[in-house]
Amino acid sequence: MMKITKKYAGRILSIACMSLVLTFLFNFSELKCFTKSVHADSADSTSKGINVAYHTQDEIRTYIANNGATINDALKFSENPATTKPYSLGKLSDKTLHSALAMLNQVRYIAGISDQVQLDNSYNQLAQAASLANYLNDTLSHEPEKPAGMSDDMYNMALKGASSSNISYASWSGRSLNDILITGFMCDSDKYNISRVGHRRWVLNPSMKSTGFGAVSGKNGTYSALYAFDRNNSTAGEYGVAWPAQNMPVEYFGADYAWSVSMGYKVDASKIKVTLTRKNDGKKWEFSQGKSDGVFYVDNDYYGQIGCIIFRPSSVKKYNADDAFQVDITGLEQGDVSYTVHFFQALDHKSSATKPSSGPAETKQNKAKTPKLGSKIKDARNIYIVTGITSKSKTVKYKKPRNSKNASAVIPKTIKINGNVYKVTEISANAFKNCKRLKKVTIGKNITKIGKNAFLNCKSLRHMNIQSSKLTNKNVGKNAFKGISRKVVVKTPAKKHKEYKVLLRKHGVASTARIKHK
Repeated sequence: MMKITKKYAGRILSIACMSLVLTFLFNFSELKCFTKSVHADSADSTSKGINVAYHTQDEIRTYIANNGATINDALKFSENPATTKPYSLGKLSDKTLHSALAMLNQVRYIAGISDQVQLDNSYNQLAQAASLANYLNDTLSHEPEKPAGMSDDMYNMALKGASSSNISYASWSGRSLNDILITGFMCDSDKYNISRVGHRRWVLNPSMKSTGFGAVSGKNGTYSALYAFDRNNSTAGEYGVAWPAQNMPVEYFGADYAWSVSMGYKVDASKIKVTLTRKNDGKKWEFSQGKSDGVFYVDNDYYGQIGCIIFRPSSVKKYNADDAFQVDITGLEQGDVSYTVHFFQALDHKSSATKPSSGPAETKQNKAKTPKLGSKIKDARNIYIVTGITSKSKTVKYKKPRNSKNASAVIPKTIKINGNVYKVTEISANAFKNCKRLKKVTIGKNITKIGKNAFLNCKSLRHMNIQSSKLTNKNVGKNAFKGISRKVVVKTPAKKHKEYKVLLRKHGVASTARIKHK
């Protein structure tokens, strides 16, 4: 799940449950996604310390072909949601529901866990309600506020769905649920989610037996949810669930995707050492708390399975068919883990299936259009205003967070819009005014201006990391930091420490604050 507000273990909000009100029974015999699993040995004979089914490359190709779902399968409704009063949930089409389920089961089959997950109508309804509430609020949240005019019954469904699902937002309408699953939840490697890959772990939770999907699409973009909290597969015994899997389609894993292994028991991060070896040329990466040739995390929260080891090698620009990587993990309480990942081409590329991007996740406004000056751009957490569109000066201003209840905020140095990099150079006046739950903020290195009252009355703000060296007294507005915690700790660039100390005090930072340099 994508996490944006609460532990969403999907919190993941990853993200809110997609649910559909269905008034009839599905004919499950017609669902392609209910292809029986190949009963294979538990893990390849060369693996150690993991317990998942091992599927050959040919078995995976055959499964995908018979399963039929592709990343680009369209988002369709049998009944459109009503997004004006009186609200109605609407219904995803049978074809869309079945395709999303088939894609989920594809992923699980590749990973070597049960691919027999089924649709549950009550989960569909919860997910649909969650998606509608988030769409109406135009904010991705596991705890959506009640939209004006929404009935108590509908809102209670939305709350339950949002807190039990992977939830997602795209700034354009019609985003495919299958694309969200592969390039969103299974990637899960943006700066907000990579430390836990919670959305991915909910999708790969061995004990999931049923799920549901929901979505609302329109002028606010696409809000969707995948119900993730089901644990009714009581016979599931897999552990060491890895992504990428032992045989991994290159179409489903980009270079920016983190690697993860969920052990199913608590892992002591201080003892873990991961060695990743590319067999093609012998190149090695090592990961531990002391040294990491890339990104390294261990997460013991209950996102699907506990005890997740997460790593991403540096300087890998692409995974190619025929690449092979050896994974060796030591320091585990129940013994070492060792397995090999073989990448291969699984899809016929004459088909409509597409490969996940190997670049950073983009903030998209419209796939075909260049944004206009003054236009509003949204990503999962923030809203920006376009301030420059020339070839020499592509810039945006940070307008405000999408959810004023977030405990942390990052004003990045750049964002991507339709493949182009835009510098984030300003923070708007009143951007975080009265965000009383805000505890931590990072101000990116390209910020040259902070508007008046930008952080006014952020009473819980205890940590500020100012990376920019471009702020001046003239370009920081009145009361920009007035009313923040008197015990705030502020980190500044070393060369600007003395200057910023005076500047910050003048604009509202208390004399009791600790202002230090990096």
